[in-house]
Amino acid sequence: MKAVRFLLYPLPLLFACTLLASAKLEAQLSFASAIDLALRNSPRVKMAEADAAKATAVLSESRVVFIPVLNAGSGLGYSYGFPVGQPTLYNFNLQSLVFDLAQKKYIDAARMGLEAANLALADARQAVAEDAARTCVVLDHDLQRLEALKQEQGFAVHLVEIVRSRMDAGQDNRMELTKSRLAQAQITLATLHSEADIA
Repeated sequence: MKAVRFLLYPLPLLFACTLLASAKLEAQLSFASAIDLALRNSPRVKMAEADAAKATAVLSESRVVFIPVLNAGSGLGYSYGFPVGQPTLYNFNLQSLVFDLAQKKYIDAARMGLEAANLALADARQAVAEDAARTCVVLDHDLQRLEALKQEQGFAVHLVEIVRSRMDAGQDNRMELTKSRLAQAQITLATLHSEADIA
């Protein structure tokens, strides 16, 4: 009995998955989240962030020469022959750069490079946000235009039917039918161009 119950249990789950897979699911994206996604995934912004990180590393590297460095060692070990140096049990050495005019210029240049990299990052972020905003506005405009063109296409089909029935009744000539078909073809072409722009 358990085997039968096990075989019947996945059927509702399988039916629900099939129903969900066949349904058309659409997700909407807000304006702010579209701009945020563009900023997070833009190669231009990522390159500017990498340049800013590099400038930060250059600045910290140029400052590190003023930090004292402590070295410790010892002269213990087996040796034979004449001792070359003085015998020591342990020794300490402390080194630091106190003042160097050239190094100060390097630090100033690194600071200016960091400032330039941060300004370039802000510029890249602003340009990507502007491009994303412009794309959203153009997409919204194109979607509204496509909706209007689809309505016009329905009206054009109806117009062709009306002109054809008038021509059959003898009230219109073939020229009017050709004009209405031409208008329908132009609307269809504009719809295709609009769909290509949206894609």
